[in-house]
Amino acid sequence: PVFSRLTRMSDPPAGLVFERSLKLVVAATLPLAVGAMMLAEPVITLFYGSEFEPGAMALALLAPAIALFPIAHIAGGLLVAQDRQTAVGVVYGLVAAQNLVGNLILVPLFSLEGAAVETSITQLLLAIAFVTLASRTVGGLDWFRILAGPAIAGATAAAMMLALSHLFPAAIATAAAAYVLTLLVFERLAYPEDARTLRRFIRREAG
Repeated sequence: PVFSRLTRMSDPPAGLVFERSLKLVVAATLPLAVGAMMLAEPVITLFYGSEFEPGAMALALLAPAIALFPIAHIAGGLLVAQDRQTAVGVVYGLVAAQNLVGNLILVPLFSLEGAAVETSITQLLLAIAFVTLASRTVGGLDWFRILAGPAIAGATAAAMMLALSHLFPAAIATAAAAYVLTLLVFERLAYPEDARTLRRFIRREAG
């Protein structure tokens, strides 16, 4: 509903709202994707037991989809709101066909890991297609504004997870704290208005 009321010339413009929406979903899901990739084995063991430990590789390969899915969802929602339903339908049709062919090839060869790779590939293709179309619709995007903070914070969190991978609870707690702190500091220095939006989002999600 919000995107349907916005244009390139509205106040705020559609591009700014879309950028902040992407930044929020990336900021929220990137640490989950990094955690699933870096700590796949202890995560599987914690939730399902050591007998399911071989599934850790599949979780790690599936991790990119955690961050890519909401990006594609937000971009697709903007396109629908801006009357680009036909383009959305074409993209879904083409990617569905790719997904079918990819699974027919990868699953017999690599079993669970093949299915995980194909899921991540599918989400990547959807995200690329929808974001490209959405960017053209709103008049371009500032990718540094969207990705720099989450990427720097994600790298910091990944370093904490790697250093403390043998201490699973400590790795999670330290990485989460490092991620939030790094993200807020960067956004406050580089994009103070976005930082206020991020703080409101974090407070709302926390309670």
